[in-house]
Amino acid sequence: MSAPDPAAARPQPRAGARSRCAAPALAAALALAGCASLPPPESQTRHIDLLARRTEQVVESGSRIEPELVDIGGDVRSVLFQHPPSRVALGSLPDGAQCWFRFSPGLSPNAWGKSDGVVFQASVRPPGAAAGEGRVFYREAIAGDGRPADAGGDAAPGWIERTVRIPGRGGTLILETLPGAANNRDYDWASWAAPFLLCDAPREGAAAPPRPHIVLVSIDTLRPDHLGAYGYRRPTSPNLDALAAESVVFTRAFSTSNWTLPSHASLFTGLPPHRHGAGHRATSDPLGPGPRTLAELLAAAGYRTAAFTAGGILSRRNGLDRGFEQWHEATKEGLRSAMPAVLASLDRDDPRPLFLFLHTYDAHGPYAAYPIDLRFLPDAEDPRVPAEEWSRISSIAYHQYQRMERFRGLEEVVSAYDSGIRHVDAQLGRLFAHLDALGMDAHTLLVVTSDHGETLYERNLYVGHSFSLRDEEIRIPLLVRLPGAAQSARSDELVSLEDLMPLILEVAGLPIPEEVAATSPLARLRGEREPRSAVFGESSHTGARFARSQAWKVIVSPGAATPQGAGGLDPSLLDRYETASQGYDLEADPQEQRNLWGDPESALALTPLTRSLEGVSAPAVSPAAASALPPDELQRLRELGYTQ
Repeated sequence: MSAPDPAAARPQPRAGARSRCAAPALAAALALAGCASLPPPESQTRHIDLLARRTEQVVESGSRIEPELVDIGGDVRSVLFQHPPSRVALGSLPDGAQCWFRFSPGLSPNAWGKSDGVVFQASVRPPGAAAGEGRVFYREAIAGDGRPADAGGDAAPGWIERTVRIPGRGGTLILETLPGAANNRDYDWASWAAPFLLCDAPREGAAAPPRPHIVLVSIDTLRPDHLGAYGYRRPTSPNLDALAAESVVFTRAFSTSNWTLPSHASLFTGLPPHRHGAGHRATSDPLGPGPRTLAELLAAAGYRTAAFTAGGILSRRNGLDRGFEQWHEATKEGLRSAMPAVLASLDRDDPRPLFLFLHTYDAHGPYAAYPIDLRFLPDAEDPRVPAEEWSRISSIAYHQYQRMERFRGLEEVVSAYDSGIRHVDAQLGRLFAHLDALGMDAHTLLVVTSDHGETLYERNLYVGHSFSLRDEEIRIPLLVRLPGAAQSARSDELVSLEDLMPLILEVAGLPIPEEVAATSPLARLRGEREPRSAVFGESSHTGARFARSQAWKVIVSPGAATPQGAGGLDPSLLDRYETASQGYDLEADPQEQRNLWGDPESALALTPLTRSLEGVSAPAVSPAAASALPPDELQRLRELGYTQ
């Protein structure tokens, strides 16, 4: 048997492939009818997160292993730090299962050039054997410069990907680190990054839970027009494109805000920012105790609730953890490092249906988490932005977190952004493949979306988000794969991020809270609810609000005096704020190029949208209370551009 590969790309649906009771039409897919269970494969892959097992460790010699975050070249991973010499038993392997050990050995960069190297060693002790005994199945020396000791001169230092078969079936896993030849231990900072086990086990079949499993993925800062499923020319998203071929794809979905806190609060409560309050009166305002969250409602209905977030804005301090039984918040951890724990949460033996929320910043600025994919790299300097202008936008204080000096021009910026999307897509391929391998996908509602988009120097403004309400910042992707139905369908129905809570509750068979005015897009597509006439949102960084119908859009600004007088706004962007109110005919001008605000011929269409914003409190522009944050959280927010 070959080693399982959870990173394999999800295949495109094809003739003769495994069916999920595919419906012949969208109406049938939306009926949400169950279908007969299909025969499972003979075995399944179980993921065991060794980071979670650290509490079970038995130190046989030397020091304990401790969890830490280590950054090598911008690739931040959760690790088991084991200072040599150390020998630690990490618990028993599943009895009778064939297992592989997947991990990345590494030496912390601040030890490079100071350490004389480290030897990593893993062994398995058979059942009944005495302590100190064991069969070594992996041994590797990492030099003091962070490269494998036997690597060629061209090898770059960094994380080293390893997957090793563990001999036998069962026993105790032993991890060991040893000092280098000179026995200089001061800088032997050894880390086992993202260590986990892949074990095959006899499959008993995936019984249908009492309610469907729910997997909700939020890819921070993801523009839909940079995905193949939405027509993008670059191959950024093969796994998401394959998912779209089995999903209802909403092409006109919009966020309630252009930044992370209020938009995620709307996602979790089904309420607009002026009602849930998070980031509304001040950008530092957390979600208050009043609104019931999606996780709280699902937990009360018997769901096991688990969240894996990348921290920053998605933090306990902002009240977004309410209702989650498990809340994994890693301040700088990338999705690659978090994925083993995510997959292990799916493997957990628990009869309850699962609500899994997954969030990542890997597509968020400064687009530095992963190297630029060479397929996306331009051949020459970008001719569209003159050198003088490029120098100016690179020097804007707001762009410090974007580290614009790394790029020759806009095309390289876009290539770095696309590379982050490609990385996220590859990691989600592991998630999708694991759901399929467990047989959970036939009983799972899978929703993939984002909290907002990203301005990539459209209209000669800036690179980032939070200061514009044009479609590039408020339009989001929305893919909904229903339980038991592999149905490719597209809808241009107007959808707000507020609508996702009603959608999820409907599929789960649960009532929608009375305080939630939003309705499920699925119910609207079935004709059971009136279509949305408009979507709404705000920017608490500028005080502006928007209302958008299918054909028209207004952006109501508080005026030029507010941005210049408000301490919460970056003064280096004052010449790039759009401080005047705007109106657009989206059918004639889908790119929002011609401002019709004040045009008498357009007033009849724009006035109802403008009036729909009357009586709704505008966001108050004020700075975040950054000084009160712990130093690590404050640094993470700086890296994400949310504070200076």
